[in-house]
Amino acid sequence: MKHRRGFMFIDAIVALGLLTSVAMLLVVARSGMTRVTRQADDHRAAVRAAERVLIEAALPNASTSNASPATQPAVETSIADLPTPAPAGWKWVSVRATVNGHAAELSGLVRRPS
Repeated sequence: MKHRRGFMFIDAIVALGLLTSVAMLLVVARSGMTRVTRQADDHRAAVRAAERVLIEAALPNASTSNASPATQPAVETSIADLPTPAPAGWKWVSVRATVNGHAAELSGLVRRPS
């Protein structure tokens, strides 16, 4: 009786190939997840920055800085008046904040300067 050892070797090679393919898929998925997480962090930081600017514009005496400047990312903000009617003594503004290319825009009421 002959022993067929060739099929065992081929099975092992195929199994190693499949294992390598699955490992590569996991690496690609992990890098994609890391990129998406970084983008979500930047968007959340932009929203927080826009909220902080809006609060400081609405309540001039409010202190909203709770983190040291070294831990905060570079933020670009801009405030624009909106033509929407507002109650007396108030105006609508739009605040846009950008962190690492990810922007957030919020609208809110602020006191009209006297």
